[in-house]
Amino acid sequence: MPETEHLGSDGDGEKQVTPQILDRSVLDPPTATTHPTTGSKEMLWLLGQVADEITPWGTLPKLRDRQLRTFYPTEAQFASALGVVTARNMAFSWEIQGPPLTVARSQDLLLNADQGRGWESLIAKTSIDLYTQDSNTCWELVRVADNPEAAVIGINHLPASNCWPTGDPMEPILYQDRHSKFHLLKWYQVVALAELPVPDVMPGPRGPGMAGLQLCALTRLLRAAQVMKNIAIYKEEKTGGRHTRAIHLLQGVNMKQIEDALAKMKLQADAKGILRYLNPLLIATPDSEVTIDVKTLELTGLPDGFSEETEFKHYIAIMAMAFLTDYQEFAPLPGGGLGSGQQSQILHQKSRGKGPGVFKKLITHTLNERILPANVQFAYEEQDLEAEKEQAETRKIRAETREVQQRSGELSQEGIRQEALDAGDISREVFDAEGGSDATPDVTVGDEEEAEKAERAGPFDDEWQADERALQRVVERALTAIGKEVRKRLEREGRGKKALGDVPGDSEFWAKMKALFLSTIGTVPNRLLGHGVGQAEQLGLAIDFDLVNQAVLERAGTFTNEWWTQLEGSTQRGLRTAIQANIETGAPLKTLIKDIEPLFGKARAKVISATEVTRLYAEGNSAAYAAAGVERVEWRTVNDAAVDPICEALDGQRWAVGGGQSPPAHPNCRCWLAPVVSDKPLVKVV
Repeated sequence: MPETEHLGSDGDGEKQVTPQILDRSVLDPPTATTHPTTGSKEMLWLLGQVADEITPWGTLPKLRDRQLRTFYPTEAQFASALGVVTARNMAFSWEIQGPPLTVARSQDLLLNADQGRGWESLIAKTSIDLYTQDSNTCWELVRVADNPEAAVIGINHLPASNCWPTGDPMEPILYQDRHSKFHLLKWYQVVALAELPVPDVMPGPRGPGMAGLQLCALTRLLRAAQVMKNIAIYKEEKTGGRHTRAIHLLQGVNMKQIEDALAKMKLQADAKGILRYLNPLLIATPDSEVTIDVKTLELTGLPDGFSEETEFKHYIAIMAMAFLTDYQEFAPLPGGGLGSGQQSQILHQKSRGKGPGVFKKLITHTLNERILPANVQFAYEEQDLEAEKEQAETRKIRAETREVQQRSGELSQEGIRQEALDAGDISREVFDAEGGSDATPDVTVGDEEEAEKAERAGPFDDEWQADERALQRVVERALTAIGKEVRKRLEREGRGKKALGDVPGDSEFWAKMKALFLSTIGTVPNRLLGHGVGQAEQLGLAIDFDLVNQAVLERAGTFTNEWWTQLEGSTQRGLRTAIQANIETGAPLKTLIKDIEPLFGKARAKVISATEVTRLYAEGNSAAYAAAGVERVEWRTVNDAAVDPICEALDGQRWAVGGGQSPPAHPNCRCWLAPVVSDKPLVKVV
């Protein structure tokens, strides 16, 4: 199994970026010696667009996104609100639950995302793109190898401006790097995120079609934001210089008197260092009998009845709706003081709904379904008084239930403590102090906690579980496909009971089922054998890979056929039993179809995957041990409460490599063979 790359430490506690993660990324960051430059074509384009109206939504999406990016920093209220919402998203605490080793690696992956800049950097860039761009924002998934089964070793933000949706689900994104080079990203190399996605419009006679678009917050707010920007510009320009505010038409004062008075007033302002405001112009007439008549022409002004306070409140309300949140997110509650205890409590309660809830679900589902291993779960922490009160009441109910179970004899005292630990009702320290032995050693770690690198009974438990789940999905697909063909055959021949009995022995039919099985399974056994070899390498053995690769290739060529022979035999036996019972009872065909469902169902796939992963790991281990010159192996169990008595009796026994017994010893066996070096079994990853 290839060693999983992760972000490590330089020995002084400083985290560093693994170069291989950067090498596998399509991002091309400048080196420390590279001087940033500004593309002349880009600058000319921006200058040419300054005076243009923003392109309507749905036409020239990339041009519109550029205009939106140019616009939002110029509107102070929206830019500030964007900062508030982005900071809120960055500040959300989270946790990962699962096996300790996988939890530690997953935490390391997230905390060092965005090419080592960290989780906060990834979330900040993602938030800004989500709220200001109509194109989907994207995350690049850097994998240890170029295949969908390979582990994710890096998550990078890809700017929405550089991502071009293709509409092809297999290769959904075309990414343009800073050298204008394009990269076509496969579905397992990228995820596209959208807060409010819209249906894709397929190409047709009236247009080229659109894919990967959303209605971002700025689009939803744009018209109101433009009005507020215009008002702000008006106020800035009105107060930003010594401009002519109006023209006064005076009767009784000649032009020479006015010009002299203006010049004198400007000289006085210059002498005093006044830059913005000029006092009203006063002109004294030499003749006290002359009546001065003044007419004023206002050159600029806001609409009649305009109220800045009312307009601002309306704008905040529209902005809150655009961000899918509430008014008090950006301004005090009506009638309440800013930062009051009541408002803080309401904001806590609101953090689980609307905009915050949408963002949390978007990130949570993306990480759990597309990125993190299947045996860990990412979740945001919920922290408010109401939730804590509900949790306390729930803990009380669980405690009362356990008390009833103990009195009835359903649970022992050890079982009570184990359930309390798993539910989080008692701490690990209390559990250990009472002498408990944890049978389900999953852990929960938050984004600001250091994951414990716990020692385990077996050094490869996390990888083992992930491979079991992966193989289970493949086997389930194969069984489902075969089951479908068997049901079609039975339904076709179900009119004659005798004909039903011929199905298990029809060699031509089962030859077709074998081809279907082999095409579905593909090269999965080869990969699992390779994982077994990789485990041996992680134990620190020096392996002759020329020798071991030849052995693995030879074994892979025979394993799948042997596997199908066993599967075919057990399936045919199960079919014969079910068909014979159906013939004897005279039950309808639908009863037979229901009776054979377990032969092609999830439960059987789970048992097969658990057993065969154990077998393939053991064979890969043994091939690697032999190629490394190891002479003896020791049988090891996972040392938990579920160990079978057969394996418990074998635990610790030793024999020569290739001799003696090899796992699995029974269905669902989880045992493994440890190499013995200098009379000691190697059981820890180096």
